[in-house]
Order: sequence, then C-alpha cells, then structure tokens
Amino acid sequence: MHKTHREETISTHPSTSNAASTAHHPPTALDWTGPDDPDNPRNWPIPRRIFNTIPAALFAFATTFGSSVYAPAAREIESRFKVSHTESMLPLSLYVIGLAFGSSLAAPLSETYGRRIVYRVSLPISMLFTLGAGFSKTFAGIVVCRLLAGMAGSPVLAVGAGSNSDLFPPHQRALCVSVFILMPFMGPCLG
Repeated sequence: MHKTHREETISTHPSTSNAASTAHHPPTALDWTGPDDPDNPRNWPIPRRIFNTIPAALFAFATTFGSSVYAPAAREIESRFKVSHTESMLPLSLYVIGLAFGSSLAAPLSETYGRRIVYRVSLPISMLFTLGAGFSKTFAGIVVCRLLAGMAGSPVLAVGAGSNSDLFPPHQRALCVSVFILMPFMGPCLG
C-alpha cells in the first residue's frame, strides 16, 4: 500500500519511532508534524478560521431560536387540539429538555468521531424534526418532534466551544468565543 507524504512523516516522527511510545500512543491522522504543520487548524489563515467558526455560531443561534419561536403558537395549539394552556406549553418545555440531554450525548460522540460529522448529521436531523412538528396533524406528533428536534439540535451547544479552541490559540480566542456565546442568548430573544 502506498503511503502519502503525511503518513510517512507521522510514522517517522521522532516521538513515534521508539516502540515504547507507539505502544501507548499510536500515530493518528490528527498528530501534527510540528508547530508549523499546515494541516493544523491553528495555522490556517485568519479568514479561513473565521469562516469555520461562523456555521457553528449560526447553528447555535438557530437551535436556541427554535426553543422560543413556538411560544406565540401556544394559543392556536390549544384551540386546534383542544388541550389546556399547560399542555400546549409542553412542546416548548420538551424542546429545552431535549437541548439538555442531546448535548450530553453529542460531546462524547464528537471526541470519538470528530466534530465535523456531529455537525453534519445533527443539523439536518434537527431540521427534519422541526419540519415534522410544523406539519404534524396531532398534538402527540408535535410533542415528540419537538423533543427530538431539541435533542438533534443541541450538539452545537456542547461542541461549539471545542471547535473554537481547535481553531484559535488562547490569546486569539476571546472575540470568536464571545460571538459564539452570544448566539445562543440571541436565539430565544429573537424567537
């Protein structure tokens, strides 16, 4: 099998050449060949790093926007499905509960499979459950879809800060982290 230049560099890296160190820490695709490795996200140009932080911030905004955007429809839900006001607020509460529990599942998945796949899988699933809640003909359908939309949308809240720390060293992180943290607070306010 033909090795790429990167794989050859990793396998001949001094820290991986001795058998004792490879037994405890085998080389992976995420090992950098040095502080100037162009594959390390912290070495990317600033515009590229900013471009990669924007989707996570917007996803965090959209996810939290979805929590409160339901509230104005509560009265219509009451009359259409003949439920009490307390019952009509159940989909709102379950969405927020989904945000809490989905985050605790997403963080370990992102460490195992990477953040990119977690983002790429969770956003479409969240959007599909949100559409399902909007097109649901039963109150139970709305409740279940809202819970699952919250769970599927929550990974960004758990792993977004990790994405920022992957992209920026600590002395450059303040602005991007501030913007990222602002988005989940703006979502419910504007929803």
